[in-house]
Amino acid sequence: MKLNFIEPIIPFLPEVKNPERAIPLNEKIFWTLLVLILYFIMYHIVPFGGELKGGTFLEFIQTVLASKTGTLLTIGIGPIILASIFLQLFAGAKIIEFDPHDMADKRRFAATQKVLAIVLAIVESALFVIPGVYVGPDPRFGNSTLILGLIIAQIAFTSILLIFLDELVSRYGIGSGISLFIAAGVSLAVVQGSWALIFGGHGVDAAQTVIGRLSGGGPTAFPASLIALLPIFFMFVIIVASVYAEGV
Repeated sequence: MKLNFIEPIIPFLPEVKNPERAIPLNEKIFWTLLVLILYFIMYHIVPFGGELKGGTFLEFIQTVLASKTGTLLTIGIGPIILASIFLQLFAGAKIIEFDPHDMADKRRFAATQKVLAIVLAIVESALFVIPGVYVGPDPRFGNSTLILGLIIAQIAFTSILLIFLDELVSRYGIGSGISLFIAAGVSLAVVQGSWALIFGGHGVDAAQTVIGRLSGGGPTAFPASLIALLPIFFMFVIIVASVYAEGV
């Protein structure tokens, strides 16, 4: 099946224009940082009328999808990744005809992927909100259809916004927006985990932190603190090994 059916829709699809000049490094850094700031703002905002429910999503999955349940980024880049996987599978199985060397085909493929990602963003948002397992209406606002629709719309809109922020970074920033979002989520988790390990935090026994062990005194205080720091040490070992392996 050819992707010609998408042609009438392409003129109406919003997109970030390709730059008409070479983008200087300082401008690339500016756009990358701007997108990163927007990402972290959305990462910490709970949808209006909603709240985080008792269920928790697998942390590993949240990292891969650059998402955080209960916030505007509840589904993160999930729709973008799923749309890409579906179309790659369809192309590999010859369900759709796609020539990567044909510019017109590439344009139609990209447009189809964008439309599919938008549809998936709406569907995934509804699947996360309606059951009320991960995020749902705040009791103060009731459980009306209007509130449910409002929460779904906010989460879906944020995921759709990530599609265009990805385009913005890819064309005017540094690297890929998808990679940037994943790296941002991982970095935040590392910083928060390291802080909790050293200074403590929500749900962390203060006596088991590095500061807590040192404050306890005694002959085992220093060795125990070093043992507590082992996760951070091995994290840096893995990073160095990965960078070295990438370079050889």
